[in-house]
Amino acid sequence: MTQEELAERAGLATRTISNLESDRVRRPHPRSLQVVAKALGLSEEAAGELRARFLPGRYPEPRATVVPRQLPPAVAPFAGRLAEVARLDQWLERARNDTSGAAVFAIGGMAGVGKSALAIHWAHRVAGEFPDGQLHVSLGGDDLAGQRADVAEALTGFLLALGVAPKLIPASLEDRSALYRRMLTGRRVLVQIDNARDAAQVRALLPDAVGCSAVITSRAQLTDLAVGEGARLLNLDVLSGPEAEQLLTARLGADRVREEPQAVLDLIALCARLPLALVIVAARAAVSGWPLSVLVTELTDEGRRLDALDLGDSVTDVRSVFSWSCRQLSADAGRLLHLLSLHPGPDFAAPAAASLAGLPAGRVKAALRELAQASLITEHRPRRYKLHDLLRLYAAEQAQATCEEAELEAATGRMLDHYLHTAVSTAHLIDPAEDSPPATAARPGAVPEVVTTYEHAMSWFSEEHQVLVAVTRQAAGAGYDEYASQLPHAMAPFFDLSGRWHELNAVEHLALECAQRQDDMVGQARAHRLLSRVNQRVGDTDLAVAHLNRALGLLARTGDLAEEARVHLHFSVLYDIDGQIDRSLASALRARDLAQAVGHQPLLAKACNNIGYDYARLGDLDQALRYCSQAMHMLRYQVSHPGLEASTWDSLGLVYLRLGDFDQAIANYRRGAELFGLIGIKFLTADTLSHLGDAWLAAGEADQARQAWRQALTILTELSHPRASQIRQKLGGITVIPLEVSSSSS
Repeated sequence: MTQEELAERAGLATRTISNLESDRVRRPHPRSLQVVAKALGLSEEAAGELRARFLPGRYPEPRATVVPRQLPPAVAPFAGRLAEVARLDQWLERARNDTSGAAVFAIGGMAGVGKSALAIHWAHRVAGEFPDGQLHVSLGGDDLAGQRADVAEALTGFLLALGVAPKLIPASLEDRSALYRRMLTGRRVLVQIDNARDAAQVRALLPDAVGCSAVITSRAQLTDLAVGEGARLLNLDVLSGPEAEQLLTARLGADRVREEPQAVLDLIALCARLPLALVIVAARAAVSGWPLSVLVTELTDEGRRLDALDLGDSVTDVRSVFSWSCRQLSADAGRLLHLLSLHPGPDFAAPAAASLAGLPAGRVKAALRELAQASLITEHRPRRYKLHDLLRLYAAEQAQATCEEAELEAATGRMLDHYLHTAVSTAHLIDPAEDSPPATAARPGAVPEVVTTYEHAMSWFSEEHQVLVAVTRQAAGAGYDEYASQLPHAMAPFFDLSGRWHELNAVEHLALECAQRQDDMVGQARAHRLLSRVNQRVGDTDLAVAHLNRALGLLARTGDLAEEARVHLHFSVLYDIDGQIDRSLASALRARDLAQAVGHQPLLAKACNNIGYDYARLGDLDQALRYCSQAMHMLRYQVSHPGLEASTWDSLGLVYLRLGDFDQAIANYRRGAELFGLIGIKFLTADTLSHLGDAWLAAGEADQARQAWRQALTILTELSHPRASQIRQKLGGITVIPLEVSSSSS
């Protein structure tokens, strides 16, 4: 090439090329040499010679070939993590075929989860893949005393280990990093970087030569490395149950673990499967020789659990390692972490955290990002966060030490208001006949979520129902009886329609106890009514009737006509099941009168559907059609209630079946089944499919009938529902139509 051609390729002036060629420049800029070498297509070795020619002393050759062996001793015994080791192995295998540069692996996770142990174990496992040596440095990113390693000093250590004479080590961080990377060119070296604070701290230490690899550990989520350096990220969770048992077995011996199997399971649960906590427990058991059950007793006391996980060394003290992660938090993130200890779990969403902290959504989202970045919380599903049990205890200690009691009480109240007010308004979208507004307005700073559609309502309860149960238990235990008695009623529509009757039974018994402590007659009556529904669903009609009678007796002293109407609607359903159609109709008519008296349209629509259904069963088809049509008119123009609309289509199916209009009966049953399926009410979908099969059979279409019954049986079998036996009888050849009991609504 001519000077002009080289200058054009390198993007430099022709004069610069001329000065380099004629040696008129004593110390050219390193970047000029870099682009010239690239333009000339030089190999890395030749480019190094070029740099050494122009910059003597800055890019020296090593004095000798040195093979560093800096890895710390492997953790012994090491247990579990087979899946994580396999993933690292797979990444290394792929890196062998990658000619773009060095492979970078980053292991993240909370304090005490075993990041360093895994990294060092794996580094020893694959050391043979790196015959030119292994480098190691701990950057102290989470050191308790704040003694973080200086990156320039870390590079000096690497260069010395690679054979560079001390006097030849450049002064600047940039030049040291460049020399370090040049020294790795053509070598296969593994670099293990422990306890990095963030991505910026490790960049100068990363190799870029093909054949080299780096494995980094950090409590921070090193997503910047994934974006900028193509790092592969492995987020380490706590051990699985079997892995935790393997760890205790490796530390204590198989005989001792076999001697106390229940104590082993208890220890795993009390340590929340955190490796550091399990190792501490194993060490205490080994040194003391105590039975494992003694340690279980000590750990069971939440107030002393963190004391029991302290061996007197900051490296092996759960409190200390948690504090390392917390001390760099902003004020918002630190306060939020402390207040999250008030939340019972098992997880939470950002809006609940905002109410708990009493902060605007934007500030709370930023604090959550910071906590997740520091591995103090885990975003285990999109927009759903978890706090480890031992971290919760640590945060609770810090909250007691740093927050006034009034602040903690206010935060708890805001959290309870958030869940109660959101649950009540959301439940109204699922079943507007079940209205039980909170007695008081939400506290300032509590921001209930806004849910506007039936689908969103079911989705919200699906995400939050475990939290709501935990919050109810927490409220009952802490003396917030008003919340513990109202929350179960708000959960009832979702629990009932989704078939979670055992959960509903548990929380309604809790609601009953709290309502009794408050001497709340209406609350007690509502709890008895909903317990009646639970027992009806599981087939215990005698107990269901007993609960309703208790409810009616309580309501006689309150004058709550709407709740009395709900009780009579449920009596109507129970009488239907028992075949007492006249009594069922009388109860439904009484419910209609009460609903009209208070002007409650959703209850009135329910009553009309039940009345129409009962008239159809009694053979008065004109009245049946009149009341079912009235219910449907209200549902189309006055009341939004998808579940009741599906039930009314089912009732109309029975009316037309009794009228002998099989086509119309089939069409209505189909509409009901499709709507029940669309809104996710499985067991009522199955009931209506069963009725659809009856209509097909009456129309002489046995194959279509069997198809509908099979669909119903699949659903009922999945739910372990007792009515599955009826469907099996139909499929077995019994063609008598059993009692229709699903269309009545309560």
